[in-house]
Amino acid sequence: MLLVWARALLFAHRNRLPLDVYGWQQTRIGPWIRRETRKRLYQRYFRTADGSLHRWYRYAALRLTGRLATIVTDPNLDAPISNEIQFYRFREVPLPPDYFSGFHTDRDLVRAELRRMLTPNIESELVRQTAPDIAVHVRRGDFVPENDPRFEPGGRCCVTPIPFFVGAIQQIRNRCGENLGVTLFSDGRPKELSPILELGNVNVASQNADIVDMLLMSMASFIIPSARSTFSYWSAFLSDATVIRFPYRERVPIRAAETNSFDGTIDEWERARTIP
Repeated sequence: MLLVWARALLFAHRNRLPLDVYGWQQTRIGPWIRRETRKRLYQRYFRTADGSLHRWYRYAALRLTGRLATIVTDPNLDAPISNEIQFYRFREVPLPPDYFSGFHTDRDLVRAELRRMLTPNIESELVRQTAPDIAVHVRRGDFVPENDPRFEPGGRCCVTPIPFFVGAIQQIRNRCGENLGVTLFSDGRPKELSPILELGNVNVASQNADIVDMLLMSMASFIIPSARSTFSYWSAFLSDATVIRFPYRERVPIRAAETNSFDGTIDEWERARTIP
C-alpha cells in the first residue's frame, strides 16, 4: 500500500495536484485465517488530509452523473496531465524486484511526507524507541516455509532461510569487533527464531504498531531484511544504514546510488571493507 501511495504522492507533487488516500481502513482476513501474529490493521496510523472527504464525494457525484471525462489509472510518473476534468488513480503495486522504480531520487520527499501524516499517538510511540545497532526482519506469516515443495531460497513469497540471518549477524559482529545488539522484528514463532535468539544480545522488538517497527528499523546502523519483503525494503529505502541482503538472482538496488549507503550481500560488504 505504501508503494502505491508513494507513486501517487510524487505524481501529485510534480503536477501540483491534490492527493487523497483511501484504503488504510481495509480489514484483511488472510492474517486471521493464517493465525498470523500481526493482523495488518492500519486504521490509526495516518492522519486524514483536510478536504479529502469532500473531494471523494465530488468524485462519486461526477461518476454518478456521467460528468467525469476520464479516469487515468496508474499513469507514468512523468506523464503530462490534461486540462479536462480527470482523476488520476493509483492502485497497482510495482512489479518485483524493483519496487521503488520511479522514485529512488525522491526519497527526501517521501520520508518527510510519511512522517508528516503519522498520527500524534504513532509519532509519540516512535520517539520513545531506541535505535537498534542491528535490525533483523524475519518475515514468516504468509511466506512459503522451507518444508513446502514450492520453496526456493530467495524465491518470490518464500521465507528467507534462518541460517542466512545467523551468519550475517555473526560476520557483522566479527568485522566490527564487538557484540553489537540485535533487535529482531518478526511474525515468526519462538521455535522458528531460536537459532537467532541463541546468539545472545538479541532482543525481540516490542509489540509496536507496524509502522513504528518499520521506521524504527530504518534508524538502525545495520539492516538485515527478508528477501522480497516490502516491509523490510521500505525500512532500507528510508534509512542510511548498511543493508545486508540475501543473495538471490534478481536483486536490484533499493536506494539511489547517490546515497552512498551500502546495499548488498555480506560477501560484497566484506570485500568493500577490505578495499584500500
